[in-house]
Amino acid sequence: MSALGSAVGATMLVMAFHQLGWTQLYERFPELATQDNWRRIIEWVASFGALALFLIAASPLPQTPALIFFGIARQDYQSVFLAMLAGKMLKYGLFAWLAARFPERFSSGIDGFLRYRHSARRNHRPS
Repeated sequence: MSALGSAVGATMLVMAFHQLGWTQLYERFPELATQDNWRRIIEWVASFGALALFLIAASPLPQTPALIFFGIARQDYQSVFLAMLAGKMLKYGLFAWLAARFPERFSSGIDGFLRYRHSARRNHRPS
């Protein structure tokens, strides 16, 4: 659900940035033209299109600059949605897989504490 929400939000941002245009964007965010991440993302999106958005969504890179450029340069909302959905599903799926296989020796401490609290509440009933 997080991946779906993120993909819907990203698509809506692309639509909003398409309406703003370059002029208004640089008026509101003049620092965008000087950031190295911004230039790198522009190059990726120009060269690779939706594949670049997928890679950005799956990575820890900031996605908003890529969405800004994609919204102004292209109006292909379906590819934005699919690229963001696939990238976020990959990233969040990897996090979920790692969390599910987290070593037992680390999680037993918290789990043991929670079981203790639950049994203490059950045994401590007011008279």
